[in-house]
Amino acid sequence: SEVDKTLSVEKYIDDLDYMDDRMSDVLSFSSSLKICDGCDKFCSYCIIPYLRGRFQSADEKMLIAEAKKLAKNGTKELSIVGQDILHYGLDKTKNTESKKPIVNLIDEISKVDEIKWIRLLYCYPEEIDSDIIELIKRNDKVLPYIDMPIQHINNRILKLMNRKTTKEDIIDIIKKLRAEIPEICIRTTLIVGFPSETEEEFEELVDFVSDIKFDKLGVFTYSREKLSKSYNFENQIPESVKNNRKKKILEVQKKIVDKKNRDKIGIVYNAIVEGRDVKKDAYIVRPYFDARNIDDKVYVKTNEKLISGSFVDVEIKSVKGYDLVGELL
Repeated sequence: SEVDKTLSVEKYIDDLDYMDDRMSDVLSFSSSLKICDGCDKFCSYCIIPYLRGRFQSADEKMLIAEAKKLAKNGTKELSIVGQDILHYGLDKTKNTESKKPIVNLIDEISKVDEIKWIRLLYCYPEEIDSDIIELIKRNDKVLPYIDMPIQHINNRILKLMNRKTTKEDIIDIIKKLRAEIPEICIRTTLIVGFPSETEEEFEELVDFVSDIKFDKLGVFTYSREKLSKSYNFENQIPESVKNNRKKKILEVQKKIVDKKNRDKIGIVYNAIVEGRDVKKDAYIVRPYFDARNIDDKVYVKTNEKLISGSFVDVEIKSVKGYDLVGELL
């Protein structure tokens, strides 16, 4: 987009002192860019709208300026974060453009030469449409990785959670993502033990996880927050039941991850060097399917000196728990 001559990106870079506070989550080569705050979803288990206020997008010019400054400071991987990043810009204007404002923002950020990887974190399933799928497909810097929290799959529970989607919608978007982007890595999170969740509804969730086979999955037991609508829901689930349900989901997911990891053996991936693990006498690298501080690792032993933030090609050789062992090419 054309930059206003009276308020250029360069002026933002020079003049905004508070950028240092906004950019505190920086690992030099791997940084996060928060593009929005607050939330308008009002999920019944969540208190973010009450604590952080309604959804609000950051100024696009400021974000581009921040991305440029991060790149100047060494950032190669930029994670786009926020409570609902795909809704970016829609709070400020009715979207009369041919594509979502988030697409325009990502396209502008991708023009920053030093930034090589752009990662999309926390995308509500109902916001993932053809615009987002096409963005991932055509923009080489946008990684085929999407964090799509669904929380549950039973339609009654989803309605109680005040989620804006259904089981059928979720299955449809997963099928579209995998059909259009075969290499896509889909991460999700689930909540078990939501008030009144029956054993049958939980088993429906277990069967769904087993069938869909998510690449990455996190599970939380329902937490009863005083400001949330669900705090006063009847039929609260005992902690022991919640913990057992979480354990069962994780056991199912462990088998899925084991199979997916074994399928990676022999494949070469481009990966970013994160650092060296002295205890393991190995470097830690991350291919596109591993997000920083969230996912697993690939360990590489080599006599070569690898620089953090550089990119290397690694062939996966073996599996070690949730992690992988690779060989530097």
